[in-house]
Amino acid sequence: MKMRLYCAAIFALALFVCSAEAGFELELKGSDQKLQMSFSGDKLKSAVEIEEFFVRIDDINYDIEGEPLSLREDKGGFTGVWKLGSRKVTVSVKSLSNRFKITADLDNDYRLHRIGMKIRASEKEYFTGMMERVVDGDQGLSWQKGITQAMNLRGESVEMRVKPSLGLYAPFYISSRGYGLFVHGTWQGRWSFPDKGDEGEVSFYFYGEPLEVTVYTGGVRKAVENHMMDTGPQFLPPKWAFKPWRWRDNHHHRDSYFDGCEANAPYNSELVEDVLMCEALDIPLGVYWVDRPWGEGPWGYDELEWDRQRLPEPEKMIQWLSRKDIKFMLWLSPWTKGPVMEETADENGWIVPGTNDCIDFSNPEAAKWWQENYIKKLLEDGVAGFKLDRGEERDHAQRGCGTIDDGRDWFEAYNDYSRMYAEAVYEISKEVRGDDFCLLPRAGYTGSAKYAAFWGGDTGEGPWGLRSAIVAALRSSVIGYPIWGSDTGGYRYDEDQPDTMMRWLAFSCFTPIMEVGPSDDKGLWDLKNGREITAVWRLYATLHDHLADYTYESAKQTQEKGTPVIRPLFLTFPDQQDCWDDWQSYMYGPDILVSPIWKAGREVARNVYLPAGESWVDAWTGREYEGGKRVEVRCSVHQIPIFTRSGAAVELPNLNQLWEESLEKVENLPKMSELEKGAKW
Repeated sequence: MKMRLYCAAIFALALFVCSAEAGFELELKGSDQKLQMSFSGDKLKSAVEIEEFFVRIDDINYDIEGEPLSLREDKGGFTGVWKLGSRKVTVSVKSLSNRFKITADLDNDYRLHRIGMKIRASEKEYFTGMMERVVDGDQGLSWQKGITQAMNLRGESVEMRVKPSLGLYAPFYISSRGYGLFVHGTWQGRWSFPDKGDEGEVSFYFYGEPLEVTVYTGGVRKAVENHMMDTGPQFLPPKWAFKPWRWRDNHHHRDSYFDGCEANAPYNSELVEDVLMCEALDIPLGVYWVDRPWGEGPWGYDELEWDRQRLPEPEKMIQWLSRKDIKFMLWLSPWTKGPVMEETADENGWIVPGTNDCIDFSNPEAAKWWQENYIKKLLEDGVAGFKLDRGEERDHAQRGCGTIDDGRDWFEAYNDYSRMYAEAVYEISKEVRGDDFCLLPRAGYTGSAKYAAFWGGDTGEGPWGLRSAIVAALRSSVIGYPIWGSDTGGYRYDEDQPDTMMRWLAFSCFTPIMEVGPSDDKGLWDLKNGREITAVWRLYATLHDHLADYTYESAKQTQEKGTPVIRPLFLTFPDQQDCWDDWQSYMYGPDILVSPIWKAGREVARNVYLPAGESWVDAWTGREYEGGKRVEVRCSVHQIPIFTRSGAAVELPNLNQLWEESLEKVENLPKMSELEKGAKW
């Protein structure tokens, strides 16, 4: 790689680095002589132009400008030093494969200032990434009735701070111009994107330093893949995790089942009802998890000890499930609850300052104590994994609020807490169970995907909740959380909107994690329109189970190459504008195109874009279409538009026949008393 340093004018200098694939320019120009950079690369539609670097110290704003104190050519880049008031800032650039690494660092460890940059935006440029929620702020805004925002971040501002309970964030976005941008580290910050129709700029700053930025220039798909591999690779769950899941929010050990029959099972009656009914109705079930409360005490998990009144004989219950090839998972929190746990952690200083109950996982002794004395015994009882809740709820972190064991201010470490939490559970699970476990947090930040799959938090109910879940699935796949699922039907299920439940079951089939619950703590057969809902569940649970190998192989590609399982159409077909416009259609793995329906209605027409360059087969009708056009698909309440690439290896069952079989199965529900008689405890 060759470099040239030359003067463009008396007040301007430029450094140009070029290769066969990529290059950059550094300029000081204009009367203010602000530092500017321009990056080019393979598959970029136009150069990425950084218009300004800025720093805020002691409430004074500085631009990096003027002639540098020094400028040194490095291999594949440069390092320059500028004066900022009484301090100095060093800016360096390195050219790597399909990316550029930019670092800006002050000459002392001042830490709690702002440092950021502004990047030129074109009028029609499309931006997405950053977070799973539709818009930042209160999570309810993401499913507010009438919301129009979707995947595109134009006009949005994002505080880079993990928030409950839709808690997946990443300081990473991609642009339709063909680049991606990632900010390293865990400091909090803020992003602003230009309004629709404006040229404007993307502006961001982060507290602390150094500011480390990677600009990916190999096209949007390569940017997503490289970011995933740089921050991962993605944890690969065992194949059973890609089978259907079932759970309820509160498990009661009732005296009778949904049909009034007396419950005589030796295990929790609601769990037994779910398992025996699924078995009788031929609904595939690979994972069962029990949420809080499952343990003793007012918090429902004190000392992480089983509540044997709520869950009688839990060890034998897990063995019973195992004989049916059903894995058992359990809800978990990083908070100390119960007098012994609380006293031990307090006496040893193992709590994050100011939180009262968050275990400081940056302290190796604290992490080991929790792992060995609490998590390990549950794993040895047969628990195959955990739903990791509440890793983001103690969000009081402000500047100077306290220091954790590894020396970081909690303001810096807060975003990283969910990752540390997942890592601690991952380590002990790996020790006890090898590769036969799965973790499912609801919060994550850079690096979290190395340890877990994810679920989409406490999503709202109804059609607008489903709409937000579709956006969350697509955003999560782009920002580095590609193995993901949602609470089917919404966390607070609305029995008066059964159509949405059926639409959501269809959507959940085409997410890597299909978890069904909590359904108002009832079996789906016990809901309003329960028989029809159960038939839809059987249809899509069977299809999801049929696709388990396909999903697992797609997830292996995620781990090995960074290619997400769920792929917005623009990742595979970035040069087709319709693939950016049709935000709710996506590829599920390499060969299946789906387009979830979220609007209410027993029959809904969906206008689906089929990308050019391929032929597509409608999975419901068998009709084949040439790509490059939109087709109108009319879908009854049990249907979702599904297309496969013509000639693809993936084979789907006869969906219409499967639907008719499902309706027949639920026509006469079995009696629980008869199912109990046939159960082998």
